[in-house]
Amino acid sequence: MKTLLRWVVALVVMSAGAASAQGLAGNWQGTLEAGGRSLRLVFTVANADGGGLRGVMYSIDQGGQGIPATITAQGSAVRMVVAGINVTFEGSVSADGKSIAGTFTQGGNPIAITLQKSTPDTAWAIPEPPRPMAANAPTVFEVATIKLSNPDAQGRLFTFRGRQMLTINTTLTSLITMAYDLHPKQIVGGPDWADTQKYDITGQPEAPGVPNLTQMRGMIRQLLTDRFKLTFHREPREMPVYAIVLAPGGHKLTKNDTNPNGLPGLLFRGLGVLPVTNATIGAWSPEIR
Repeated sequence: MKTLLRWVVALVVMSAGAASAQGLAGNWQGTLEAGGRSLRLVFTVANADGGGLRGVMYSIDQGGQGIPATITAQGSAVRMVVAGINVTFEGSVSADGKSIAGTFTQGGNPIAITLQKSTPDTAWAIPEPPRPMAANAPTVFEVATIKLSNPDAQGRLFTFRGRQMLTINTTLTSLITMAYDLHPKQIVGGPDWADTQKYDITGQPEAPGVPNLTQMRGMIRQLLTDRFKLTFHREPREMPVYAIVLAPGGHKLTKNDTNPNGLPGLLFRGLGVLPVTNATIGAWSPEIR
């Protein structure tokens, strides 16, 4: 009799876990209170082909671009990982399946947040992705501001927020590597301050729409010519290189299918922490020293 009872309990637990995972499909939304700001987050969860779950996170007050999330569920416990921006949400589904209370962690700072399962009447609108810049649009900034970085600021950033390009803590060398798709070792003969003086830059493209990576590089090249008076020539040299090859166990990268034509994002968050979104290995390898 005791043996039969143990089997019954095991079956009930397994069924509850499976039902919880299936019931997660839908949109979950909540407001994150962080650094004096209220940021609305939406996690869209769907059943993946072949079983399991897949998801996308949107920070709709910061542009609304979706970032893929890895989602796992065991019983009432839910874990959502947004590897591209070093985000983890861990929580517990309520008994009625309508909310998930947990903590949102990015960079080691856990913040309590409760996600509510939305209905058509309560769902927050996810912003439409901005239109891309025309292929023949001029790759110049209508206006650009360059200022010295805060010497106490940490990390480094290249990104677009809406139509505005933003860099933080970027040196002249890092701007050149980005603009011309180079490794820092391929740049020789520059002034000493090119590797030490850091700048914060904001720029608004002249043409409407959001540029792709090639267009962004063209705008930075024009900025370097106009504002930094950059001149250079090219010459061949033999140099040692590191070859990036696939390990026997395969890569552990998360494929981004949400916006194939979107701009990549790169944000250094300190030693050993490098979240990258929507990027190829080739696109950002010059930035990884």
